[in-house]
Amino acid sequence: MIESTFIHKCTIKRLVATGAKDASNLPVKSPSTIGSDLPCRLVERQRRWYENESADGADIGEYKLFLSDGVDIQNDDVITVTLEDGTVLTESFEVKRVMKRRALSMVHQSAELKVV
Repeated sequence: MIESTFIHKCTIKRLVATGAKDASNLPVKSPSTIGSDLPCRLVERQRRWYENESADGADIGEYKLFLSDGVDIQNDDVITVTLEDGTVLTESFEVKRVMKRRALSMVHQSAELKVV
């Protein structure tokens, strides 16, 4: 089963409406933890280094996250990852897209992430 490869732990946070309104009469949102210590696997797919005249350079990575099928994850959720040795990554990741994966013997989700 693919779950045996989930060597990391993830925390998922989502902005949810508090019921209050701001000065512009828009709903006030605050981060809420949707799940913590969820088995997952973070994979760095590619790294690029960009340089231009207006910046010293930008290190941009493409990441993919694998999770069990029943985990509640949506676009724009923010993910923090704890590695297998207990190290919590300093970067947080925003979910760009969630995809359900189905095969003959396994069902799971994958999410494309960007660093925030």
